[in-house]
Amino acid sequence: MKKYGMFLALFLGAATWLSAQAPRDGVAVGPAGEMAPPNYATKYQTAPRPPLSPNAPSAGITYNVTFADPSGPFSSYYPAITAAVQAAGADWNKYLSGSGSLEVEIAFNNVPTANGSSVTSGFVRNDGTRDIFEQGAAFEIRTGTDPNGADPDIRIVVGSAYLTNTLWFDPHPATRTDPIPPNKIDALSVFIHELGHAFVFNGWINGTTGALPATYMSTFDERTSFDGSNLFFTGATAQAKYGGPVAITYGNPFHLGNNSPRPGSDLIPDLMNGVVYTYQTRYDISALDLAIAKDAGIALIPDSRLLNIATRLRVQSGENVLIGGFIITGSGSKKVIIRGIGPSLAQFFSGTLSDPKLELFQGNTSLASNNDWKESQAEIQATGIPPGNDKESAIVRTLAPGSYTAVLGGNAGSSGIGVVEVYDLDPTPTNSKLANIASRGFVDTDNNVMIGGIIVGPVNGAVTKVVVRAIGPSLGNFGIPGALQDPTLDLVNSNGVSVRANNNWQDSQKADLQTLNLQPSDSREAALVETIAPGNYTAIVRGAGDTTGVGLVEVYNVD
Repeated sequence: MKKYGMFLALFLGAATWLSAQAPRDGVAVGPAGEMAPPNYATKYQTAPRPPLSPNAPSAGITYNVTFADPSGPFSSYYPAITAAVQAAGADWNKYLSGSGSLEVEIAFNNVPTANGSSVTSGFVRNDGTRDIFEQGAAFEIRTGTDPNGADPDIRIVVGSAYLTNTLWFDPHPATRTDPIPPNKIDALSVFIHELGHAFVFNGWINGTTGALPATYMSTFDERTSFDGSNLFFTGATAQAKYGGPVAITYGNPFHLGNNSPRPGSDLIPDLMNGVVYTYQTRYDISALDLAIAKDAGIALIPDSRLLNIATRLRVQSGENVLIGGFIITGSGSKKVIIRGIGPSLAQFFSGTLSDPKLELFQGNTSLASNNDWKESQAEIQATGIPPGNDKESAIVRTLAPGSYTAVLGGNAGSSGIGVVEVYDLDPTPTNSKLANIASRGFVDTDNNVMIGGIIVGPVNGAVTKVVVRAIGPSLGNFGIPGALQDPTLDLVNSNGVSVRANNNWQDSQKADLQTLNLQPSDSREAALVETIAPGNYTAIVRGAGDTTGVGLVEVYNVD
C-alpha cells in the first residue's frame, strides 16, 4: 500500500501553529491609550456618506506624521519613526476600505512602553440604552468627515527609555527581512499594534469588572461580555474565526489573551495581545484581528483565499507518482474539481503523460477515481473548466472539512510530465476554505523540477499571508526512499519575478517560521513567509546543485 497516510501525517504535522510555541522573554504589553471622550458634536453633523463598498481600495488613506517634542530631544529618531508609522499604516491599508488623511502625532514621555489611540471619537448609533461611538480615525475613514478638523487624529505616546533602549527600527520596513537584534522589540510591530487601538481596539469598559458608562460605549465595548471572572469579545465574525468567545486580557482590556490559567493563552502570539511582546519577533495583523475589526464596523476589503493549486512534475510509477494533498477547514462542505492533466501539455513540453489516471483518497480510503473525464462528462462540463483532452482525468466532489489526497499516475505504469490541480468551485466567501495544500513527487532537473502553481483570489480581495515549504530530507523519517537531500525554493509572481527565495530555512525568516510553528524539521529544507496580493504565483522546488529525489512542496494559508 502506498504511503498516502504517511504523506498526510507529515503534511498535517506542521498545520498546528501558535499553540505549541513556548513563551520567550520580552516586554510586558502596556495599556492602550485612553479612549477619547464621546464626541457628541458628531451626532448632530449632517448625515455622513454611507459606508464605502467593500471593494473600494484603501489607497486614499494617508498618514502624516508630526511630533510633539518640545526642543526636539528625540529629533534624531524622527526619520525612523516616520518610516515605521507609514509602513504600519500601509500594513493596515492592505485590509481597510475607505479614505482619509490621518494626522498621526508622536509624543514622548515616561510611559513604560507605548500607547496609541484616536484623539477623538465619532457617533455611530444608539442601541436604545447607550450611544455608541467609534474611534475618530475609523469615523473619518468610514464617513469621509474629519471629526476634529486640523487637530491630530491619532496620538501615539512612546516611552523615552523604551525608545532608546529597547525598540529596533527596521531599515527596510517594506520587506521586513533584516534580522532583529537580541533583546530588541520590533518597532514596526509596535506601531501596527498602536494603530489597531486607534482604529478598533479601544473603549470605556472596566478591565476587571466589566462595568460600562451608563449612557455610552464604544463599538468594541458593545461586543464585549463579562462572566464574573473574565472578559470576552463576542462578535459573530470573531467567534466564527476563533471558534468561540475571544478572551480579552484581564486588567488590560482592548487586548487579546491571558497567561494560563485564565483563558486565551493561545492568543499571546497575536499582534493585539495584552501580555508580552517577545524579543526578536515580528507581529502582523491576524485574521482574528480583522474579524474583530469587521464586528466593530470597520469596512474591510474582502478576504483572499487559496482558490487553486496545481503541481507540475514528471509522473513516474510506484512511489514516484504525483501526490497532491489538501485540507478543507471551516464548518461547511466545499465543492471542488480535481484534474489530472497530461496530453494538453504537449503544446508546451515533450514527454508528457499520455494517459493520466486520478484517484481521490481520505487517509487510505479511496473516495473516487477517474481515467477519462468524459466518463462523467455532464457534471465535469458543468463546472466550466473540463480538461482539454479526452484522455485526461477529473473528479468533482463536495467534501466535508478534512484532509484529502489526490494521486495522479499513468495508465499501465506509464510516465511523463503531468499536472494535478485542485480548484475551489465555491470561490466566494463561505464558512469553509482550502487552507493547506501540498504535493509530493520525484524532483528532477530542467523542465522536470517540481512546479507548484497557486491562485489567490478574489481579484478585489485583500492580501493574504502564506507559508511555502520545500521538504526533502525529513521524508526519509516516513519510510520514503530516495528523498531530495537539499531542496531549494523560489516563489515567483505572474510576471516571472521572484518574490522570495530560500535554500535553508534557518538562513532567513527563522523567527517568523518558529512563531507560526511551521519551521521544517531539517535545517536543509527550505521555507518562506510572504504576504501576497490576489493573483497567480509559482513555487519552484529544485535540488541544490541539480540533485534529484523525492520532494514535497507545501502552501499554508496562515491568515
